Amino acid sequence: MNYNYRYRLHPTDAHRETLDYHRDICRQLYNHALYRFNQIPERAGTVKQRVRTIRDELPDLKTWWDELTDVYAKVLQPTVMRIRHNVNALGELKDQGYKVGELKWKPPREFRSFTYNQSGFELDKKSGQTVLSLSKLADIPIQIHHQNRRFWLAARTSGSGDTDRFLRTMPRSKRSHSRKSQPVSGSLSSGSKWITNHRSHL
Repeated sequence: MNYNYRYRLHPTDAHRETLDYHRDICRQLYNHALYRFNQIPERAGTVKQRVRTIRDELPDLKTWWDELTDVYAKVLQPTVMRIRHNVNALGELKDQGYKVGELKWKPPREFRSFTYNQSGFELDKKSGQTVLSLSKLADIPIQIHHQNRRFWLAARTSGSGDTDRFLRTMPRSKRSHSRKSQPVSGSLSSGSKWITNHRSHL
């Protein structure tokens, strides 16, 4: 079962500009990765293996694609892996009898989010205000209730050595439940107004 929590961000105009810049770089990377995916023959491996091959090319891409170095690495990787999810989604529709085509390049209006996967983001207090600190991006004010904030921190560190430190702030009944959680990720959505906290239970 998946749990998704949405929190409202309050970005400044400068934050919005930076968020849109990162989002567009991710969009361009997605389109490049899709181009590369279409070049790799099916006999080269499963969808997952072929997409991972492209993901592993990221270090080489950064040697000539300077803008990629502006974006946190754990954002670039899930951007490429999104192709696997989209291909599998098309396959499921096809299995259900729907007519499906091929994945297409994403124009700006159709690429509306990017994901911080497992690391690179945390909640912090600055000048008495709760902010979402995003690596290589910004510290953005965020609206979040105290109870949800504790839940976020526990999920954020699930599976790491720091888990117990945050779990002590949670009711005892929730501790064992949280220990079974997979690492969390956060997706920034269109308009830079919301972040969704994704948490999967085994």
